[in-house]
Amino acid sequence: HHSLPTHSREIPLLVADYCYLRDARDDDLLTCFVGRLYPSRALIAIPGDVKGVDDYAVGRLASFLRNCGISRLVHMCDQERPLSAMIEASMTKLSGSATWVGGVRERSAVGESQSNGKAEAAIKAVEDQVRVMKAALESRIGARIPSQHPVMRWLVEYAAVILNKYAVQPSGHTAYHDLHGKKVSERIVEFGEVVLHY
Repeated sequence: HHSLPTHSREIPLLVADYCYLRDARDDDLLTCFVGRLYPSRALIAIPGDVKGVDDYAVGRLASFLRNCGISRLVHMCDQERPLSAMIEASMTKLSGSATWVGGVRERSAVGESQSNGKAEAAIKAVEDQVRVMKAALESRIGARIPSQHPVMRWLVEYAAVILNKYAVQPSGHTAYHDLHGKKVSERIVEFGEVVLHY
């Protein structure tokens, strides 16, 4: 197993792919962009209507990179055009800021398979988290939630937020801790829980 080229370790690396969330009882699929940023291993999941350049998804990815304090980037994705088009569009959006240095797409025979494996692992983490949260919400409300229901869009994005804040990475820290240098200190409730606030 070859490791990624040395120079890409100093520059943050983004691996990404699309996944299609569905329920066994559903014909509809929800298309999602899933990305993971190294070295922090921060995840982002963005539901979309179309594969490729959708303004909402481009804006979400750009703000994710900005919030992660990224000024330059190496991105690896498969040869799928819509995927690289979306990443390029997000970087173009960032290029207006004074801190943004730029991004490059890296293609290497070795990197391809390895980055695909990393993207698959990121997708699996998001899918598993979405499944758990969806099942919990369905059992609480006593109803089934179809893939295309608007709440699924919230749930998908929030699944990645939860993983970033609470899933401990091989470094022994969460992605949030590695990015911000501190633990999360907020109180949280379960997704979809009713909160009585006075």
